[in-house]
Amino acid sequence: MANTDDGSFGRLSYDEETGRFEAAAFALSATINACSNIQRFVVLDACHTKSKYLIMLMIAVGIDANDNAIPLAWALVLTESEEWWTWFCEFLKDAFNNLLDKGYVFMPN
Repeated sequence: MANTDDGSFGRLSYDEETGRFEAAAFALSATINACSNIQRFVVLDACHTKSKYLIMLMIAVGIDANDNAIPLAWALVLTESEEWWTWFCEFLKDAFNNLLDKGYVFMPN
């Protein structure tokens, strides 16, 4: 991504034949840095957006030491499917190296 703060992470996916948007995922440097201080529990969820565009919002949320929910990363995808959940989880793996540490629990909602 251009013109972002150092450490932010983003990914775009588009159809190579048509050039049409398929998905975008984002993790800001502040949430990437905060991830080292969250409890070893991450919730994954998705919902429809209320807009003229028929897309889904996927989100990964952690819990900090004060029991506050912290949105770690989010993605906009065309539909909720195994393919797009895999894509989003691979994005999380790339953006948050410490999530690979042993002991993290991921819970789909």
